[in-house]
Amino acid sequence: MLKPVLHAFQMFLKGATGKDRQAKHHLSDHLFKVQVAYDQLQQQFDQLQLENERLLKTTDDLEKQLQRNQTELEELITLADTDAKFLISENQSLQLRLRDSEDEKESLQVARGQLLGRVAVLERQLDLEGYRTGNGQATANRAELGSVEAADFSEVSLANISLALVGGHETTYREVRKALRQYGLKRCIHVPPHSIASNSRQQIKDKIGNCDLVVTITSYVDHSVSKCVKQLKDAQLLAGECIRVSCHGKSGLVREVLQYFAEPAATI
Repeated sequence: MLKPVLHAFQMFLKGATGKDRQAKHHLSDHLFKVQVAYDQLQQQFDQLQLENERLLKTTDDLEKQLQRNQTELEELITLADTDAKFLISENQSLQLRLRDSEDEKESLQVARGQLLGRVAVLERQLDLEGYRTGNGQATANRAELGSVEAADFSEVSLANISLALVGGHETTYREVRKALRQYGLKRCIHVPPHSIASNSRQQIKDKIGNCDLVVTITSYVDHSVSKCVKQLKDAQLLAGECIRVSCHGKSGLVREVLQYFAEPAATI
């Protein structure tokens, strides 16, 4: 834009003479300065143009990167939405299965209650049948214990005794309970090993807390159950006494219980 003006000005200087020589020299210096300024401006313009091109390229790269990021974000949102729908579906399925399990649990509890009720009825019938048989049947059952028991413990009465057996097999417990009923025992509690049925410390306390005698069968009981009984006794949370026996058969257990009440044994 300045070139035409500079060119015309230079032509004017070439035509100047005489008096204008001094002015020509002055104008020539001024023109040189203007030329230098013009060159600097042109150089700055070129630099700005290059910078502008660089900025345009950077802007284009950023727009492309932004577009790629937006595409990836949309894909991630789509995947997240799909996963969320899947998880919601799975959660609904689990809730349905949980409700089915709860219904099944309730059904099992009802069946268990009915079964326990039938067992209780059968036990009462057996108790009544045993009562009707009289002393003759009682004498016959005592004979099953062997001549030593019949001879040594014939005077023992367990009429007002509450007994607890800790450990031992369920069959052994039933046989011991049946045998001791011939001596008047009415209440016998069983705390099975954890391998058969798990009981908490509070449950064990509730079962045996008011028993007159707690018999721990050391050869057929978990250490944790045995330790729990001892801790309850040490804490004075048991009303009766505790004894530990190594035998686990019917005859040995019956003999230990009768021996304790015939001649009180050492307690722990």
